[in-house]
Amino acid sequence: MSVVDTIVCPQHSDSRNHRLKLAVVASLGSKVATAALQVVVMPLAIRALGPEQFGVFAMLSSSLIWISSAHMGLGTSLVINISKSVVANDLVAQARAISSAFFAIIGLSAVIMLGMIIYNNQFGMVSLLGDHYQAYSSDIATGFWWLMGCMLVNLILDVFEGAQSGYQEIHIVNMANMLGQALSATTLLIVVYYHAQSIISLIICLYVCSTIPRLLNALFSVTIIRSYLFPRPWYFSYTVLSNLLSTGVAFTIMAVAYFLKHQCGIFLVGRVLGPVSVTSYAIMVNITLLAFGVINMQLRPLLPAFTDAGTRQDHDWIKRIYAKILYYTMWYAVAVGVTLALFGGPIIRVWYGPQAVPSVYLQIAIGVGFVLQAWEMCHHTILFGLGYIWPPVVVFLCQNALMLLMAVPLVHQFGAAGAAIALCVTTVAINCWLLPVMLRRVLYHHSEAKLCVVS
Repeated sequence: MSVVDTIVCPQHSDSRNHRLKLAVVASLGSKVATAALQVVVMPLAIRALGPEQFGVFAMLSSSLIWISSAHMGLGTSLVINISKSVVANDLVAQARAISSAFFAIIGLSAVIMLGMIIYNNQFGMVSLLGDHYQAYSSDIATGFWWLMGCMLVNLILDVFEGAQSGYQEIHIVNMANMLGQALSATTLLIVVYYHAQSIISLIICLYVCSTIPRLLNALFSVTIIRSYLFPRPWYFSYTVLSNLLSTGVAFTIMAVAYFLKHQCGIFLVGRVLGPVSVTSYAIMVNITLLAFGVINMQLRPLLPAFTDAGTRQDHDWIKRIYAKILYYTMWYAVAVGVTLALFGGPIIRVWYGPQAVPSVYLQIAIGVGFVLQAWEMCHHTILFGLGYIWPPVVVFLCQNALMLLMAVPLVHQFGAAGAAIALCVTTVAINCWLLPVMLRRVLYHHSEAKLCVVS
């Protein structure tokens, strides 16, 4: 029996496939709850608020949502670290990893809170959003505190959910997300029914309520299920944290790149064109993010699964799953992209009202952009799972920085559609062809490594 026969065991492959199925089923429930919130409840809230107030909400969210992504990539890095520790059955390494990440995030959260408090006291959030938003200064000041608190809690939750994902228990994380979305939808319906809608109530329903089940799940996972993972100061290790950050910094840069792509696009449109014009763009972006949830349902469980398969050198499984996810994901992406490009306007008119209808250029660019981003997501997931992280991350950051620079003149010329056009152009020019080249090289090296082990 060869070494590879010992490593690549059918039992591991079957277990991996079983956990993937659980994750997909739970994620499907989460996406149904999210769809109910975004497709049924949110249009009611937007109609009740009006496009101007919703535009203020979108701008405030976009200006602060970066906080929840400032986790230095520790959550995703934990997925890979825990996956490898599980293969080695090293409980101490798992405890050190989560404790080191947790206390690092606590320190980072304190720094962010202090910095945001100083900025808000000196300048106020209205100065950041622009003169178009002076009439809503009171709501912006109050919403600032609610949003900042939720974003900081999300930073901490990312550590615990990353650890759970490393155990290939993403189905549990997905169930917590599903309950959070269901709670958000229920509370928002109650708010609209009693005509209590406002910018603040929208923030509480969408951000605070959705966080509660996730927080309970995190506490349960490290106190009841795996009590040895409960963060303890004596488990903190600078060496472990350094190893996590060596990978985590790359995922932080990835989060920055996504922030440039989506939230900075919304912020740019709102800053240049005002709160009413940004509403249609923000709604179209939110629809695409909702549709991406179905893709994430397939791809997110694959990150630890590919890490597990790569560690065990199960190269045949990697190639087989890659072909499957690319086939199904791209058919779905084309269907959604064509629907958005051709029927995005009528859909928005029916669900959100005539004032939120996008231009023809915007809906076409958003539809094309959805297909291109689905292609990116498939290749990023596989590359990251196989440990090839830095090159695609750096390229992605440069691509989205270029997109934002290109969007500035295009927004002035084409309105909100300019930001979506810039996204399509830069993606076609860079990642559409470069990511498959990277993946072919990685798969080739994995095949060579497997042959060396066999011989």
